Amino acid sequence: MCLSGFFKMYAQVTGPQPSFIKWKYIENDAVKVIFPDTACVDEAIRIANLTNFIRDHKTISVGSKSKKLPILLNTYNVESNGYVALTPYRCEFYGTGFQNFNFLGSLNWLDALSIHEYRHSLQFNNARRGFTRVASVLFGQKGWQLAAFVIPNWYLEGDAVMTETLLSSAGRGRSSDFTKEQRALWVAGKNYTYLQNRNGSYTKILPNQYPLGYAMINYGRNHYGPDIWQKVLADAGRYRTVFYSFSGALRKHAGVSTKQLYKLTRTEMYDNWEKELQTLELTPTTAITKIPKKTVTHYTYPSFYKDSSIICQKVSFKQIPTLVQIKHGKEKQLAFIPSGVLEPYISLNGDHVVWCEYRKNGRRDAYGYSVIVSYNLLTGKRKQLTPKKSKYFAPMLSSAGDKIVAVNANEFLKNSVKIIDAKTGAVTFSIPNPHNDFVSMPKWTKDDGAIVFLAKRNSKIALLKYDLTTGATTELIPWTSQIIGAFCVAKNNVYFDASFSGINNIYSVGLSGDKQIKQITTVKVCAEMPNVTEDENNLVMAEYTYMGWQLSQVRLNDDTVAAHIKTIQVVEPMEMERYHVKTTDIEHSIIDSVPAGNYTVKNYNGFFRGVKLHSWFLLPTPKDISLNLNLDNILADFSIKAKASHNFNEKANGLSFNFDYARYFLPIGLKANIDQRSNKTYLAGDTTVGTRTFNQAELGAGLSLPLNWLKNNYRTSVLLSGFLSNIETSNYKLGSDKELNKNYNFNSMDIGFSFSHLRNKAYQNLNHKWSQTLAFQYQKGLGKVSAERITASMDLTAIGFMKNHAFGASFRYKQENTANNYLYLDNFIHARGYSASPSDIETVIAINYGLPLLNVDRGWAGLFFVNRIRANMFCDIGTVQRKSLNKTYSQNSYGFELVFDTKILNAIGPLGLGIRYAVLQNKDLSTHKQQPKVEFMFSAPL
Repeated sequence: MCLSGFFKMYAQVTGPQPSFIKWKYIENDAVKVIFPDTACVDEAIRIANLTNFIRDHKTISVGSKSKKLPILLNTYNVESNGYVALTPYRCEFYGTGFQNFNFLGSLNWLDALSIHEYRHSLQFNNARRGFTRVASVLFGQKGWQLAAFVIPNWYLEGDAVMTETLLSSAGRGRSSDFTKEQRALWVAGKNYTYLQNRNGSYTKILPNQYPLGYAMINYGRNHYGPDIWQKVLADAGRYRTVFYSFSGALRKHAGVSTKQLYKLTRTEMYDNWEKELQTLELTPTTAITKIPKKTVTHYTYPSFYKDSSIICQKVSFKQIPTLVQIKHGKEKQLAFIPSGVLEPYISLNGDHVVWCEYRKNGRRDAYGYSVIVSYNLLTGKRKQLTPKKSKYFAPMLSSAGDKIVAVNANEFLKNSVKIIDAKTGAVTFSIPNPHNDFVSMPKWTKDDGAIVFLAKRNSKIALLKYDLTTGATTELIPWTSQIIGAFCVAKNNVYFDASFSGINNIYSVGLSGDKQIKQITTVKVCAEMPNVTEDENNLVMAEYTYMGWQLSQVRLNDDTVAAHIKTIQVVEPMEMERYHVKTTDIEHSIIDSVPAGNYTVKNYNGFFRGVKLHSWFLLPTPKDISLNLNLDNILADFSIKAKASHNFNEKANGLSFNFDYARYFLPIGLKANIDQRSNKTYLAGDTTVGTRTFNQAELGAGLSLPLNWLKNNYRTSVLLSGFLSNIETSNYKLGSDKELNKNYNFNSMDIGFSFSHLRNKAYQNLNHKWSQTLAFQYQKGLGKVSAERITASMDLTAIGFMKNHAFGASFRYKQENTANNYLYLDNFIHARGYSASPSDIETVIAINYGLPLLNVDRGWAGLFFVNRIRANMFCDIGTVQRKSLNKTYSQNSYGFELVFDTKILNAIGPLGLGIRYAVLQNKDLSTHKQQPKVEFMFSAPL
């Protein structure tokens, strides 16, 4: 689950919530829950009750300061996510939970979001002290956000996971899958530094801020008391220690720095695991895939095919997900599997592999779908089996291939197991779900006579079998807070992974309902996603290693293996000492004891619904630096932005005001600008450059149409826009004192079009493979004033000679007559190494070839951390035409860029910080010099 923390900023891409939704809300002292006018009232009340109870009674380890949190319950998406943002202060819950229970545990989805995300709200408010409070007063919520950079993300997420664990009977802190990365590193003898764990790597598996933070938070709580982190958070927010304020606060209250705490935590974890390992009798296994030496690679959801080969999904740090076939140690790539927001789940039955692919409404990012796709192993053809606006998960085809069983989760937060006609996509049967259990991963039995599936109710999980003939439901595994993950159905048994032993292993249980659970494997780290042959003699599974999920095989008919198989009794996670979770009279499981509140459901109406003036801040970009004032609303369909800026190209200042309203299909935009303008012009032939300055006022309005689609491995975006403005100019001067008798008042139109078609890329890839972007803008004055400009660009990217190499080609074009009465604001990207100069037509062709040079994974003093150094070699071919002189000038350059993929303060980034060395092959028309140019630069993360 990607539950984002302090630094997430909401960015409107192609539109917010669907306009047809009629919103309602309820509120108490803790939260205002905004939800669709559907059957979601009970869920909204549960969220309000749970968060209010936490606010009033369960804040000893974080602090008692709070501010009412607006929570938007989004039920029209199919992602599993939630976040709290500070610009503006708000929270959003995506209503669809994970199919694989290993990702979150047995907690009910909305309960988990309520505990976890409301904890972030409490963290923010209790860090808002001293200097952080001053920053929030001076710069609004942006200042609040920036001042909180000193609080490490591992604290934010680790503390939130700790809260999940304390206030429930489960939580990820009692999940053995949650710590698999750390355990795999321990088994392999890998001891990475604190800074490496904080900042990640392009070559190593490292636990992210969730398991890393939880381990450190739990150690601190167990050794220094349940209130230790409240004290540390408060002093860090105050900046009691100016430098390294969080580590300084920790040293003050616990006597150790963050690095020392990390080492103590790791040592204790490893010692506990070493003692545990000495008690284990490991199951003999045979490796099917080898642990890779260089590139992290995952093999998941293996299945035996009828020719004894194995079909599975493969993904690596340098390769997007693919369907592969493994036979006699050799791999064959079958098809690409689109990567995206949905879970990496596939299933095989007969000759067909099926999975789900994410689709989204072209206009609304908050409106998503999940369709079922099949791949025929015999023909190699891919086919979409359900309508484009369906919402299905975890599908499996029947043995005959004529029916599909899948989970349906709709916008009313109702979950069900559906049987679907594979040809028409029509639903033919729905398994009764009177308690609205969250259902997961349904499977056919071998005779297609029953469906086996997982169900989650009241934060407990059970494995159930539904007989399609009699309608009877059989409980195969009793309800438990232990986690049951992926499973397969054999003739007589169900094989599944579970956390029963404290390490995820493979288990089996009979289909008869005898509830006799047998432990099949005992492994060092983690074993999941089992599959067995028809005769149940061989089992394949995915085992976690320090280089990813690898496949191994267990021969169930082997006497040595059979001797290790044992019948077990399920022990609940809260009763297992191995997790070292210390509850208190205040912080303990509250899931079943939250009091009910009385609420009045109200309409969430009005044009200015939830609009907040939230931030005023300084923002540098490659083309300008600006002081910004921002207002946004909770639904992200209304914003006002005002800014004072300095344009680097024209070296001039300006004030601007922008209003955007995007509730309906065509977003409306209004703008008002007052600018100082500066145009370079030639005074004598082409040898003397002068500067023409003037003042400008602009008032305009327009419409846009942003569209965005996801299909297969591509994201396609289109933006159409049209704007009409009135522009008034005055106070023209040439140089510093020569006044020009010119003033213009005219209307101007601005028509824009952009298109992008981007293929998914792997983590290490520098470029998108075979991707294209286009942009076109036409601006023209209406009336007697001469003002006209055309700009266009095209970018093509591809993989270079190796998968992580990057080839790119760009073409940029600008046409604007320098003799026009009015010249538009200069934001053209010129040939590298050359300054902006007057031109009627300018073109640039840019060729790039990038490659990674060195994976560094080193930092200095917590100020910056370099993950990777990469190089880019470039050649720019530019031309500048001046029609009045009937001359064309070349602006050609070549050189290289050395880029450091960096994180600043362990929080900001990744940023590409680098240096450019450009060799000019022609004179710069502004400086009349031809000499190499060195520039510092930064680029967006790749």
